[in-house]
Amino acid sequence: MWPILNGKLEENLLEYKTKNEAEEERTLYSYKFYEIDAQIIFCFDIGMERYSIILTERLPNADVFTEEVMAAE
Repeated sequence: MWPILNGKLEENLLEYKTKNEAEEERTLYSYKFYEIDAQIIFCFDIGMERYSIILTERLPNADVFTEEVMAAE
């Protein structure tokens, strides 16, 4: 079982954004894969939270998670 790491986002994904006078868009969640120092990291964002898992190691070193990675867009 991999540890799930948690961080805060600066922007709330659940807020509506106006595209034009007749349309608004809303993001419910987003996800990305990152490769940092030969580590594959899966990040899942919802609301103002980021959950991340290092996929390349069974017992990963959490030091790869910097504030920059946890807040990356």
